[in-house]
Amino acid sequence: MVQALVVGMGSFGLMVAAAGGVLWHTARNRRDLDHKR
Repeated sequence: MVQALVVGMGSFGLMVAAAGGVLWHTARNRRDLDHKR
């Protein structure tokens, strides 16, 4: 039971981290493009 909870939390954390990384990367690229203008 505990192992299943840990695995669920780990997968959820990885998903959130991946989504956050993509959003941060796109935001940074967009800001760089604005600065280049």
